[in-house]
Amino acid sequence: MLKTVVQRLGCGYSARAASYAGHGTVPDVVRSHNEDRDHKIAWSVDGQVEHKVQWIDEVTKDFMRSRSRVDSSPLPRIVWVSHSIGSHLVQRHLILRKDVLFRTRAVIHLMPFTRFDPFPRWKETILSMAANAPTITTTVLQTSSRFANLLPRNVVDIYLKHIAGVSLVEDRELARGLLCNPEYAKNFITLGMEEIRDVPAKSDVSFNKMQHFLNCNNSRKVANRYIMTPTSSNVTSAQISAMKIIGNWCPAFILFGGGPDQWAPKFHLDEISSDIADGSLPKNITLEYNDDLLHGFIVYPEMIEPVVNFICKSVISSPDVGTCTVVPSKL
Repeated sequence: MLKTVVQRLGCGYSARAASYAGHGTVPDVVRSHNEDRDHKIAWSVDGQVEHKVQWIDEVTKDFMRSRSRVDSSPLPRIVWVSHSIGSHLVQRHLILRKDVLFRTRAVIHLMPFTRFDPFPRWKETILSMAANAPTITTTVLQTSSRFANLLPRNVVDIYLKHIAGVSLVEDRELARGLLCNPEYAKNFITLGMEEIRDVPAKSDVSFNKMQHFLNCNNSRKVANRYIMTPTSSNVTSAQISAMKIIGNWCPAFILFGGGPDQWAPKFHLDEISSDIADGSLPKNITLEYNDDLLHGFIVYPEMIEPVVNFICKSVISSPDVGTCTVVPSKL
């Protein structure tokens, strides 16, 4: 998808992509056959934020190494494209690192999971209970995965095609491999439960204390105080403050889908729209709703095109301040 976006945008754009350990599918992330867990991977939400911080630093170093000593080109500008929990990670990243925020041209969120407030309410109750009993939940999911691995291949394929709605054969092959992999189930549920505990339920638009962050010499210290402590009562308020701080520097474009989507429900869009209207949030936040899109749109080929169009439209409409240099794509 990102390759298509870069091709559409043309000269002057390139793309780098990073995955999320809880959703990763490569062998280095998904261990099986009782292999030792890769402790180099940060198996926590905080660790995944730090991983993305280090990743951007490596991308920057790669650019610095590639240019000649006499080349005085500025560092490349960044357009963030995030999906689901990735939106939460991006917001935390930009609060942690104001130097990266100041290089950011735009933030594009696709079905952002930045609040845990699903509808109907019984989903919130059940998911919260599961998240607060991690040992039991992990055991149940891993047992289910082992059971799925014992089923005939065609039975799992029928379930994925007709019930889960995975239409393409190659997508069902990937989905079956993950569904029947107990280690993937463990990774998915371990980080998934922490997401539920870490992501706030509500936003407080009256919280302005973090505004002094932009003038603070030690942004990591400020961010740790308000963002990196999930048990703090400040976390809920900090999410909306993150949108304010980011909005003071660059525009944000947010796409919501149908479903209904329990991770990014439409009433979140309505609340953000209301906050923009009354001045609680910056007016450079653009919202769009597409009822034909699902949260997991990436596995449905017919849903890719409208998402690509949204990303390209958002990038083109975002102001490009100053001159930037392109880092080669690695997709």
